[in-house]
Amino acid sequence: MKLDADPKAIEILDTPRDQDQSPLLNLTAYQRIRLARVNDAFGIDYTEAGFPESSDADRAVFAYFRENPQELTHTILAAFGATRRGDTAAEDDPGLRALLESGAPALVIVGKSSRQQAEAVLRVSAAENLAMIRDTFGFLRSQGREDLTFDAEHYFDGYKQDPEYALEALRTAIEAGVRRVVLCDTKGGTFPEEVHEITRATIQAIGNGIVVGLHMHDDADLATANTLAGIEAGARHYQGTWLGYGERVANVDHSKVLPNLWRRGYRTVPNMAAITPTAHEVAEILQVRVPDNAPFVGADAFTHKAGQHVRGNQRDPLANQFMPAEAVGNRSRSILSKVSGLGNIDEFLARTKAISPEAAEILSRPENRARMLAILKREESRGIRYRDAEASFLLLCLRELQMFEPRFVVTRHKFVDASDSGAIATLWIKVNGDAEATKFNGHSDDGTVDAMSIAFAKALGERFPVMQDLKLENYRATNLPSGEGTASSSTK
Repeated sequence: MKLDADPKAIEILDTPRDQDQSPLLNLTAYQRIRLARVNDAFGIDYTEAGFPESSDADRAVFAYFRENPQELTHTILAAFGATRRGDTAAEDDPGLRALLESGAPALVIVGKSSRQQAEAVLRVSAAENLAMIRDTFGFLRSQGREDLTFDAEHYFDGYKQDPEYALEALRTAIEAGVRRVVLCDTKGGTFPEEVHEITRATIQAIGNGIVVGLHMHDDADLATANTLAGIEAGARHYQGTWLGYGERVANVDHSKVLPNLWRRGYRTVPNMAAITPTAHEVAEILQVRVPDNAPFVGADAFTHKAGQHVRGNQRDPLANQFMPAEAVGNRSRSILSKVSGLGNIDEFLARTKAISPEAAEILSRPENRARMLAILKREESRGIRYRDAEASFLLLCLRELQMFEPRFVVTRHKFVDASDSGAIATLWIKVNGDAEATKFNGHSDDGTVDAMSIAFAKALGERFPVMQDLKLENYRATNLPSGEGTASSSTK
């Protein structure tokens, strides 16, 4: 987004570079290229794709986009680096040379804004640290670079210790020609009220002619609140990562911040309804899962379990949720559980497609709805979970209501799982009332459950051709220990 006179316009930078600092990730060049494409499609303003001095993978990303610049039509590629070393002239600094060679149109430079950090960590004087900032940006400007950002590392801690020095670090960068200064909560422990006050005071001190941004870490679980507090105080740029993956605990998460900014009337991305599918696409790239309980974009963000809540939502869609799920591309739903009511059963029947209209009418009768609810509460109280097994619940209800005639019966089974030869499942199955059971074997290198699915496909494929395409996608096992509330030890 090109910032204009509208104070509600917010600029966004996504940083796969910082995301790769997560102990849980190791991003390849290809993953970062895909993330840049996702950001471009979604409308993220900047993608900080890497640190060119640090690794071949980082350099490969910039090399790719130098050869394929047409792939990015919205997001601006940014390269990350640090101020010159204390004993090196800017023009001789290998990190700054790597930034220029990257060809990235935007450069983000981190430097110390804390006197204590400069003296204790960099082992340079406070004055030399300011010279490092001045020389770095002066050199980059002399090389024709204009889209420059100063990431003021440890800004909030530094401001609390020595506000004049922290502000002087910003002024030095501004005088050297940066476009924006970013206030970093590098340790992730600042409180929202401190962020608001320091951001407000900083903007007042340096004037409104420069874009002030935020870079928040989530070590104290405050990154989202801190980003919102800083933007409310006047910041117009923030840096974050998808799903929060980042250094130590996390960076601030776009999928949490952006919907909240939208709720407060800020302008960020073109289509907030794209954020849920985008978050899940990013998860696939990162080879992780979006947590079911993730705000806004998780599968359970707008899921209702209690019968009272489900019935309330049927009467008023916002009775028990603060916003429409569709606004962020998600969906509102109910699930089956032991705290369900008849409303849950009604919604279950409405979304069930595996029965005939005649059977649906029978199940919808008041006495059968009540019976189904009783079956559900009985089984869930034993520890069985039907949240992700609605087809199993339907079959159970049809059987107990004497509406189900099994097409096959497993009379005997045997499982063998050997580390050297894989898993073998042996099933003895009667199909359509056969007098004798037939033996079928399934072999798999992916475990006994997959072997069992293969054996079923063999057994039933000839009689029921649709079963020939049976393929195990996923499964979940739940161990139920014997004891009070459970009839026996069982696994589902």
